[in-house]
Amino acid sequence: MKHKDERAKLTNAILSDIKVIKLYGWEKTFMEKVLGIRKQELQALKKSQILFSASLASFHSSTFLIAFVMFAVYTLVDTSHVLDAQKAFVSLTLINILNTAHSFLPFSINAAVQFCFSERLRTLAKQSPRTILKSFEANHEDR
Repeated sequence: MKHKDERAKLTNAILSDIKVIKLYGWEKTFMEKVLGIRKQELQALKKSQILFSASLASFHSSTFLIAFVMFAVYTLVDTSHVLDAQKAFVSLTLINILNTAHSFLPFSINAAVQFCFSERLRTLAKQSPRTILKSFEANHEDR
């Protein structure tokens, strides 16, 4: 999200000061800056999507793992515990009911992160382009 904000700030500043950039011939320099930030943004998005996919896979496989561990613990804790069809099917039904609510968690987390970003985008839109350009130059002077 940081890279996306940074690229949006720089693009907004470039568009507002395009006459000055063209006058001094800074198109290539600013293009390289925008493309560099975009490359970082794409790397962050790739990492984010890989983590989201791993999260979905783990949530979908958790039903099997929970049932397996639960039945293993039930039968191994005490020798008098016998796993019959009634106990197994009732337990699986309850696990599936809980899993229905549990399956929305990755999407809720993703929606919350996107909401936080949209809030930052609204505050960015309220800033003047010159302030954004000065902020960008201050953040990237050491490069």
